[in-house]
Amino acid sequence: MSQTPGQIGPSVSWAAGGGPQRPVYQMSFMGAQVGLGSPILAKQMLQNAATLQLDSPSILEGAKSTSVTVTITNVGAGHDLPTGLTEVRQMWLDVTFTGPDGKVTELGKHTYGTVLKDASGKYPAELWDATGIQSDDRIPPKGVSASSYGFAFPSGTEYGTIKAQLLYRSAPDALAKQAGAPNPTTIMAEQSQPVYASVAAERQANSGELNAVAASPIMPLVISILGLLVIFGLIVFFVWWGGRPAPKRGPTRPARKPAEEDVAEEDEEAVAPTEEPDAKADAEEPEAAEEPAPTAGDEADAK
Repeated sequence: MSQTPGQIGPSVSWAAGGGPQRPVYQMSFMGAQVGLGSPILAKQMLQNAATLQLDSPSILEGAKSTSVTVTITNVGAGHDLPTGLTEVRQMWLDVTFTGPDGKVTELGKHTYGTVLKDASGKYPAELWDATGIQSDDRIPPKGVSASSYGFAFPSGTEYGTIKAQLLYRSAPDALAKQAGAPNPTTIMAEQSQPVYASVAAERQANSGELNAVAASPIMPLVISILGLLVIFGLIVFFVWWGGRPAPKRGPTRPARKPAEEDVAEEDEEAVAPTEEPDAKADAEEPEAAEEPAPTAGDEADAK
């Protein structure tokens, strides 16, 4: 038996203290004793034993009735389901329909197990009187059991939910009561599916659910709480923003001169070199000597 429910094969562990690790199988006699043994371990083993698949049309457009098929597969038990004293162990399938008003309609029920008969052919017979088996519909390891059930919407109902449950009890209630032992019912597997009479019924159901949520008395409270959270978040943000330290600035650069002043300086620099050579040339060129005015004696000599 695997050490962990649902695990296939052994667990790697120590068979003895100080020994090497190796695959180790653990034998437990806990079984499915939910009431008398460990309820948690027993429930885990039961819920890892089988799977359930529910197949049904979701919309019955134009049809007055349909068929619901439920398939159960033994995926985790190394023996038939149920096992042991099958006239004591109880495992059954329950298929129901629940309308929008909460009313539950039974679609079908099937009990799995072995039915014993006595020497005269009478059944069911007690174990000590049994000489043979009348019927046996237990599910073998890796085996599959499929069953179908007819379904039609109750009068005045156009949508609802189909549910299939695989249930288990360790013993009949009467026997458990005589023994003074608790006898809880365990859900081994279950699946639900919504079903509608038409597409219009599906839209009506979905809109009704939305309206029910909006009309719920808790919605105003939820909206108020969300609004307060938004306001609180904004207050925290602005407080944090206002308390931030001012960013450090680097050394300031001298302000640049306006572009017009830069252009003026460039013009002056461009004109200045052309004026200097002219001034120098004027300084180097000798001035022409002025001739003295002729005197009377000079005029006489010239004659």
